[in-house]
Amino acid sequence: MSHFGQQVFIISLVLSLVVGSLAGMLLRGTKQQNWLLPYCLVATLIHLLWLAWPVAPPAATELTRWVFAVWVGIVVVATALLPVLALAYIVARVRGKPLDQHIPATYAGICVMCGVLLCVGGASLRIREETVLVSDLDPRLDGFRVANFGDVHVDRFIGPTDLRKAVRAVAGRDVDVLAITGDLIDDFRLIEPTLDALEDPRIPATVAVIGNHEKMGNLAPVINAYR
Repeated sequence: MSHFGQQVFIISLVLSLVVGSLAGMLLRGTKQQNWLLPYCLVATLIHLLWLAWPVAPPAATELTRWVFAVWVGIVVVATALLPVLALAYIVARVRGKPLDQHIPATYAGICVMCGVLLCVGGASLRIREETVLVSDLDPRLDGFRVANFGDVHVDRFIGPTDLRKAVRAVAGRDVDVLAITGDLIDDFRLIEPTLDALEDPRIPATVAVIGNHEKMGNLAPVINAYR
């Protein structure tokens, strides 16, 4: 697992524990406390699969990636909304009534819906075009087009297939050079398919510089592969 992947895994694990623990305290004594066991089982299964992902068959990669991304979105939203659930619990206790059974269901539904929307929204490809004006520019370079990719971090969430789609998208815009400005890859086992994804006959040239994430890993294979 790459350094970035480890960070995301730890964040997901910690937030899953926080949500499970605090929600368990707030739902204690209600019918909704029965939801905690399925939640714990799903959270455990997802994180075990996450650890086993490097040996997962290729056919399972796309599905597991979406499952992990959605889960991270769910626990992030659930953590953010915990104060709202706690406030509803306090109000119910002050009024001497049990927590309305619709509140936990609404809380869970919003978390799942937002987690899915965050995942789907973050997966869309966006290309931003900028015009750079340079004084005394050589007339031969007028209209020169550079496609810049930086901080792609090819790993479990952004794979070589995603990179290939992005390269094809910019290649269709008559670019003169593809510039990779660091941190292209985190999972160095994917170096070959990642560099293959950069190849497109419509792009005349590709240049690249090394980022800090490449330096944190095994730098020599990256440099050799670039050459």
